Amino acid sequence: MGETDIIIDFAPEHKKDSKLKIITKVIFVCLTLFAGSSTAIMTFHNESQLSVIFSKYNEAFFGGHSRGSFLALNISYSVGLIAGILIFFNHALGKKITDDPTPIEVELTTYKNDVFETVKDVLTEKQENQKNN
Repeated sequence: MGETDIIIDFAPEHKKDSKLKIITKVIFVCLTLFAGSSTAIMTFHNESQLSVIFSKYNEAFFGGHSRGSFLALNISYSVGLIAGILIFFNHALGKKITDDPTPIEVELTTYKNDVFETVKDVLTEKQENQKNN
């Protein structure tokens, strides 16, 4: 009845890092993520020729090349991009928007289950090899 295999994970307590070290790590990770994500977004926009698309929208909806209308397109696109990211990741200002799990939570759960299954398979294989030898 139930699972026949049990995995016990022993994790001794680690010494606490200083607040300065933690803050430095957080700042480094934030800057790295910001640089990487902004580079990815800019590369995508460059490859998809977003500036050409915006100029076509500007001509179609505003009848020309008015700087104010082009700025309005950029601002509305930026706000929409931020809103889409917040809705997709289900977090805004540190609070969940809905009770659904976020994509990151789903992936972490899948990863954890895959790790447990792999450890269980490796241990089972070792036991079978020891029995056969």
